[in-house]
Amino acid sequence: MTDLVILLIWTAALFGGGIIYWMRLQMEKLGYRYPMFNSSFKMMADFQARKATDKRLKNKYHKTLGIVFVLWLAIGIGFWSLWN
Repeated sequence: MTDLVILLIWTAALFGGGIIYWMRLQMEKLGYRYPMFNSSFKMMADFQARKATDKRLKNKYHKTLGIVFVLWLAIGIGFWSLWN
C-alpha cells in the first residue's frame, strides 16, 4: 500500500509539472515570452488573469485538468488492482 501512495504522489508531481508546461505553451501561443528559469510565478499569474477573460482558454484548461485527473485515477486504480 505504501508503494501505491508513493506512486500516486510521484504521478501527481509529474502531472503537475506537465500542466505548468502546458500553461507555458498556451501563453507562448498567445504571444507572451518568458525566460527559461525563474518565470513560473509570473507566467502562472498572467495565465490566471488571461483565463479570467478568455472563455476558450478557460475551457481548454478545464478540459486538460479533467483529462489529467482521469489519467491519474486510472493509473492509481490500475496499480491498486494489480497489487491486490
